[in-house]
Amino acid sequence: MSGTANSLLNRSAFANAGDALAFSFGFLARNAGGFVRRVAVPGLLGCCILHSLLWIYCTQLTTYLGYPSDGQAGKVLGIAAAGVLIMLLLHAIVVSRIGILILGLESEKGAFFGISAAAWRIYVANLRLVLGLGLYGIAAALIAGLLSRLGLETVPLLIFEAAAWLLLVWLVARSWFFLVPLSLQTRAESVLAASWRSSRGMVPSILLAVFPCLAVSFVILVLGELSLRMIGIFSDVPAKISFLDAIHLYERNLWPFVLLVSVVYLFSNALMTAVRIRMFRDMAPPAAPV
Repeated sequence: MSGTANSLLNRSAFANAGDALAFSFGFLARNAGGFVRRVAVPGLLGCCILHSLLWIYCTQLTTYLGYPSDGQAGKVLGIAAAGVLIMLLLHAIVVSRIGILILGLESEKGAFFGISAAAWRIYVANLRLVLGLGLYGIAAALIAGLLSRLGLETVPLLIFEAAAWLLLVWLVARSWFFLVPLSLQTRAESVLAASWRSSRGMVPSILLAVFPCLAVSFVILVLGELSLRMIGIFSDVPAKISFLDAIHLYERNLWPFVLLVSVVYLFSNALMTAVRIRMFRDMAPPAAPV
């Protein structure tokens, strides 16, 4: 590793994260117009698709709650799985466009269905990551169930659950954080493995950069929801409400909810993508050839 890379890795995690966050907010402020132009079409498309998927899901879930059956349960799960696949693809398109803007690259021609090769690499890597995390979640749930059956429901179970969550955060930080910059700057397929190698020793800096982005996005989401409730666009939620009534209430508020979530999502991804690219360019050790 070069001396420059070593010195960057030896800097404090606070300094690393602070530099990346300053770059992220500054870049977004200077390039707001370019950002809107890049994500307007996929963002609007994603908003409409998300609304349709959630409406279908709520409708099928309501039917299942009224008339439970294995067939209806399969429909609910199938819609949820299809929604994850579709939204991951739209996410890959959005973050690849944001990344191209940040890096100042020329937009790639569509490799398949008009979608760039970089977006497909991000999509495939995210699918593998989601599958891996799903298996991890199943394994953790089985172990927790075993501890409960053995009567270890107090301290041992709490220690295991805390350790499982901490390990999950560490795994996600190591494997996910550099997927976008690697997908944009390499044509190799194993970007998930390359992201793991590139994030070695950087988890504290990654977490210190990610949490402020999530906190800002959460505050905007909460303030947006409160504002919509104050002007009467969002319906008030009763103090006591059944699960079925909650679904019906959610359906009535679906459009404003989807619009709010979509705007916050796009803003959050712009911040996060800028942070990921800045930290990758400045601080990540070189990934082994893939």
